[in-house]
Amino acid sequence: MKKVLLLLIVLLPLFSRAQINCPAFGRMQNYEHFEVLLTWNTVDPYYQIGGVELDNDLYNTGDYTNRSIAPGITLNYYADNITLLRLKGIYTQRNIEQSMVALIDTFGTSTHITTQFDQTLFKIAPGFGWVYFVERFSFYGGFEVPYTYHSDMTVDTREVDSIAGTAHELNTKTTVPGGFSIGLGCFAGSTFYLERIFGFGFEIASAYQYSKLGGDITSHGETNDQPPVIVESSFHDQKELWKFTPLQASLHLSIRF
Repeated sequence: MKKVLLLLIVLLPLFSRAQINCPAFGRMQNYEHFEVLLTWNTVDPYYQIGGVELDNDLYNTGDYTNRSIAPGITLNYYADNITLLRLKGIYTQRNIEQSMVALIDTFGTSTHITTQFDQTLFKIAPGFGWVYFVERFSFYGGFEVPYTYHSDMTVDTREVDSIAGTAHELNTKTTVPGGFSIGLGCFAGSTFYLERIFGFGFEIASAYQYSKLGGDITSHGETNDQPPVIVESSFHDQKELWKFTPLQASLHLSIRF
């Protein structure tokens, strides 16, 4: 799929130049230089650090709730009939909760564990490309340089052991340092224009990037005993990666002016 995406981007400039002499090209008479895309994106993947794994397939028992969101905005500038300059920004809020109950014996002894994962990402990606218009549709593609800031991830765990009607509780907060990613990516998409101003469409993108994530991972836990028992630990886990990102998709609302 990534090879097909690259092939389309390479061929797009040839199609775009051909459109200038095409009588069906309607935007030659009424050309807008600026466009804003309000986007809703798939969430960036998380690279396993310090044993923290967010894959839904691992949590085959209990409840797994993913409330992560990734809204964004892309500013497009059409330098001429075929050339596209743009700046893309994405805000990602990673919000995942996993809850499970394990019965220990037939006397009612059980363990209830709730884990909450939180992290924020900011991505900015300047880029350029080419666009091809057919009636109310535009088809575009190009290259970009995405930079992503990864905040520290916090993992809050609440473990309640119920034994003979009494509850023993342990609350633990683990902090996994974030980092950054930077690379070279490509994108392709299409927009259908409803009227003079508005439109909607989709986009796919991927990048080959360098990521530096992790560091000193700390954990602090307290029980509900009186006085509370404090459990602390720390260790180092850091990763430097060169790899392709998964193909990511987004939907967008277009506003031209």
